[in-house]
Amino acid sequence: MRSKHEIPRVAILGGSNSGKSTLARTLVGYAVRSGGEAVLVNLDVTKNDLGVPGSISASAFESTIDLLGEAGEISLSPPNPLIYFTGCDTIIGNVSRLKDQVGCLSAVVEKKLNSNQINKTSSGVIVDTFAYSSTDASYKVLLACVETLAVNIVVVIGEDRLYAQLKKDMSTKQTKIIKIGRSGGVVERDLNTRKRLASDRFRWYFEGPRLQLSPVRRIVQIGEEIQIFLIKAKTISDASIRPIGMDTTLEDSYVPRATTADQIFLNCIFAMMNCKDETDIMQSNVIGFVHVVEVDSEAGTLTLLVPCPGPLPSKYFLHGSLKWFEIQ
Repeated sequence: MRSKHEIPRVAILGGSNSGKSTLARTLVGYAVRSGGEAVLVNLDVTKNDLGVPGSISASAFESTIDLLGEAGEISLSPPNPLIYFTGCDTIIGNVSRLKDQVGCLSAVVEKKLNSNQINKTSSGVIVDTFAYSSTDASYKVLLACVETLAVNIVVVIGEDRLYAQLKKDMSTKQTKIIKIGRSGGVVERDLNTRKRLASDRFRWYFEGPRLQLSPVRRIVQIGEEIQIFLIKAKTISDASIRPIGMDTTLEDSYVPRATTADQIFLNCIFAMMNCKDETDIMQSNVIGFVHVVEVDSEAGTLTLLVPCPGPLPSKYFLHGSLKWFEIQ
């Protein structure tokens, strides 16, 4: 059996519109054509191609994938994706939450790689990261994700500063860092286009990649049928800046719960969590998403758009800062 560092773990880093996702899919295609199974990890919370915006995800591929959607855009319909909910569509919106979720995802991926269900001689992990910017926060989060996922090959697309910084900071690690040029065929996307693609990803989730699904509405009572917990950022996490004597153990573990149907929930995206009780809700993966289309504050009810009819598989939901303003 290969050791952890012998299994190829490739992270693709680069700026916005650099072709990271296309390269990741290409590498997945090469892996499965060689008879192996590739685990594709997507850390882009702005437009996650394995899940929805505001999430990170992973999925194992055993066969070739269709890169083009119905309209000709890059698209994916992954088999049984593993999704964790960060609650925001920017990496700096809640850095501590993002790092925690990357750790949870990494543990599951590691378990998958150590199982006897895959061919370890020709399998590996491809990590499609979020867009790099020159800010210190972006770089530190990228570096933390690379280390958490035990990446042993880093591919940098067209970012000289990022490449030089990685060579310096990872000089003592057994990680191969490769720099390649930015492809001339990459399409430039402005901010409005990226926002539209993120909105389309929500539509893809509820209506299907070819709009073949028929989502339904369901009225639920807060507290009885569903329990909504609020993701919060850890604003005071560094011991050096805490007030003397302040203990953040309770604050960091406490998860606020909504008790009323507040109008602030209108148009929000909630993540349905795979947990038996609220004690492990923050470490659990997602089993589905719902969209709040109506709020009745007096009755204490929410009208949810759900992908399919039937009872909800969980009553525990997480609410972040994501909203979808699509008319249904």
